[in-house]
Amino acid sequence: MQINRNTFSSKSNGKKSAYMISLVTFMIFILSYILSIKVTQTKNDGMFMYRAWMWTEYIIGIASFVVIAAKFRDIKAEFIFPAIVLTFISSISLLNRSDIGTTIKEAVILFCSFIAACLLSKGNNNIKSSLVESKFKKAILSLVLGALISMPLAIINFFYFKNTTGYLNWQNPITSAFLALQPGIAEEIVFRFFIMNVFITILSKHVDKKHTIAISMFLGVVPHSLCHFSQLWIVNPISAIVMLMLTSLLFGLPMAYLQYKRDLETAISFHWCIDFIRFLGGF
Repeated sequence: MQINRNTFSSKSNGKKSAYMISLVTFMIFILSYILSIKVTQTKNDGMFMYRAWMWTEYIIGIASFVVIAAKFRDIKAEFIFPAIVLTFISSISLLNRSDIGTTIKEAVILFCSFIAACLLSKGNNNIKSSLVESKFKKAILSLVLGALISMPLAIINFFYFKNTTGYLNWQNPITSAFLALQPGIAEEIVFRFFIMNVFITILSKHVDKKHTIAISMFLGVVPHSLCHFSQLWIVNPISAIVMLMLTSLLFGLPMAYLQYKRDLETAISFHWCIDFIRFLGGF
């Protein structure tokens, strides 16, 4: 009987620890997010989104370094080639609209996040990359499927920007498609592929599958959505709450769900198509 009590106590403590790690992680993000807003107000340089975005990525980058250091011996050759290819494509795309320093920082964080996510993707519930698993036909189908699934939301997003900005400035389709590669690749890997795999790994040891996936998706969706409109909390908090709900439910959640249910490549294509249509209209 004593053994059973000890076992129950151990499981209960493990569950509490897993929940606490998730909560502390989110609180660290919130504190960093609030601080980025305060610093931007103090500096009065208007870099609300940039500062919130980069500070969040720095935190994620540090976490990915820790995972790689802890599991360095488990790195496989099949992780490296997709990481190099995806980082290269994303970096070339970003370099067209950013400076070399930012591009290098983004490349390092992206590469490390991808490798770290692959190191954590062994479990049955963890998110996989078809490229890493050498399932190339599935990867190609995922890219097509992601784009097709995204079209209704891409059109809704397009008309939202058209109606709110009041203008339409058609851009070169090839340029728009190329520029959309960076957010599609980098954001899905850094904010979701890595983050969700981290918390699926942590939570699945102590928490049931339903809550594990729910918490992992929450942490893979909400911080990413918040980074898009930090200034709005100052200008109009009610609009910020509405924007958080809409962007999380209409865009972030579908991408997280596609990663979990199918693979990383489906979500990358979904995200790419959303931004491609938006960039095409000049938004």
